[in-house]
Amino acid sequence: MTSDSDTPPGASNPQAPGEIHFWTALGLEARTIRHALGMGKPPAGAETAPLHTPSGWTVRITVIGPKGIHIPDPAATRRARLVVLAGFAGGLDPALAVGDVVVDGIDPIKPVEGPWTAGRIVTQAKLVTTPSAKSLLHKQIGALAVDMESDAARRAAMLAGVPLLIVRAITDTAAEAINPAALTWIGPTGQIRAGALSLGLLRRPWLILELIRLWRSSRLAGKRLADAVQYIVVHVEEFTAIGSGN
Repeated sequence: MTSDSDTPPGASNPQAPGEIHFWTALGLEARTIRHALGMGKPPAGAETAPLHTPSGWTVRITVIGPKGIHIPDPAATRRARLVVLAGFAGGLDPALAVGDVVVDGIDPIKPVEGPWTAGRIVTQAKLVTTPSAKSLLHKQIGALAVDMESDAARRAAMLAGVPLLIVRAITDTAAEAINPAALTWIGPTGQIRAGALSLGLLRRPWLILELIRLWRSSRLAGKRLADAVQYIVVHVEEFTAIGSGN
């Protein structure tokens, strides 16, 4: 997907039907969305230049950080007609495989059709890393997937009066454990911490297998997430109609 040639990146378009705001916890997730939509890499420290779609919609991407600690204020959020919290999550439903996409948010009674499974995504304050903990959470709540940002995004979207769609691609299944040591290699925006990685592998060289598995899972989940994002942008009118009750 490319920018509307009649409207240069960053310029306002008074005829545009609205804005879609994508929120991600990690920079890696934001890069996945930018690549899926053909958006350029922003300068260091700068906000991603918006994309103007051929149908006139404006797409903006914001990295809100783990647990949503940098969610935009309500005034900025109200510019959107749809907010999409997009990224990765852990699977709780044993039926989900790596790369499967789960959506939650706008209308839990009438799921929006798309390349995904509709169901509940639950938020936890800490990463759920063991199969036993995932199984317990699935049995207690019935959620399909778990993340750390959905609750914060729900509160922010409700406060701003904007419909929210939560889109998560599974990186670890209900049966897979995540070694907590490997998680220390990843920085707060999803970048690899080279020093921590080198030291960790020196102390536990067998964890290289864990790193390879996480890398492969993230690549597959990223491809499926990109497909879902493209679908949302193309069919945005359907989502905003459902969100507004039309």
